[in-house]
This record gives sequence, structure tokens and C-alpha cells, in this order.
Amino acid sequence: VFAADLPSDAVDYFAGEIAAGHDTPANHYGYAMALSGLGRNADALDALKPALEQLPKQININLLKGRIELALHQQDTGLATLARTLSMYPHSSAAIFANADALITAGRPEDARQLLISRDQTLGPRMYTYSLLSQAARESGNIAEASYQMATYLYLRGDAGNAIAQLDAGLRWEKLSPQDRARLVAKRQEIRNSLPASWKPTKTLA
Repeated sequence: VFAADLPSDAVDYFAGEIAAGHDTPANHYGYAMALSGLGRNADALDALKPALEQLPKQININLLKGRIELALHQQDTGLATLARTLSMYPHSSAAIFANADALITAGRPEDARQLLISRDQTLGPRMYTYSLLSQAARESGNIAEASYQMATYLYLRGDAGNAIAQLDAGLRWEKLSPQDRARLVAKRQEIRNSLPASWKPTKTLA
């Protein structure tokens, strides 16, 4: 699917494979993903059914099903599919991230945050974790936490300038508590201390 020049090329390829008798879960999965890429999500859900029947507990198939259901605005069903997949694969970063992202989109950022922090040992220092934590905090109105997590994400990406800019933006928040201020200042100092004395920020986001 990702190698095709156009999503429609992938649809034609997998449709041809299935029509030629290559009725494999992989081909049905690819066909469904390609159809979803074209926005044909109702067709994609139908196309995924044979793969689900043959491999009802396969993680990628179930995650795709959940994403397609969400794209069809079947929010409760999609969230339930993703949650069920996570229960089958509790240590899967793909399942954790899919659930967290869906919860944020569904207006449940605190649930997403709790999920991410409860699985920190599984996720380890994965950059995307901090990005999602920042998004969840921002959606919850916690600007200090959002700045802290986004700074961590940017720093791990090697973007120290924008990491410090994010912390500076958080430090300007008028509702900042003394505890949050101390935490942001400490993080800023930690990042600054890791850089050469000659380091100067380039263009920043803030």
C-alpha cells in the first residue's frame, strides 16, 4: 500500500490479487487499507471481514478495523475495538498509541494521558509518547504539562532550540503554579547543561 504511487494503484493491485484467487488475509488487509486511504471506509470495512474471519486476533487487522470504524464516525464501536485489541496485546506500543490517539480525538485527553503514563515501562523512551502526552495535556488545559512534554519530545528529536522555546512559553503562562515553574525551570536547565557552552539557538517555533 505504501509503495504504490497512488492509493488507487494499491486498490487495483489488491483487488486483482483477490480476483486471481489469492484469497489471503494479507491481501484482504492491504485491500482494506488501500480503500480506507481513498476515503472509501464503508467498502474498506467490508473488505477487511475475510481477514478478520481467518485471523480474528491478529493485531494489525484489528487496529485497522478500529481506525476504519472511527473514520466512519462509529466512535463507541471504534474505541471498543481498539480497547479490545489493547487487552489482547497489552505490551504493544502500536495498540497503546492507537488507543491514546483515538481517546484524544474523542475528547478524552485525561484518559489518554492515564493510559500513556500507566504503560511507560512498556513504551520506554519513545518520542511519540511525549508528543501524545503533550497533546493530551493541552486538550485538558494543562499548559505547563503540555510545554514540559513537548520540550522533552523536541529535545529527543535533537531540536534543543525549540525544546527550550517550549519551556519558555510554558514559563510565561499566567496560571503557572510554583511547583510547575520549578519543574519547567529544572527541565530547561537540564537541557541547557547538556549543550556546548558555545551553543546558540537558531530559528524557533515560539
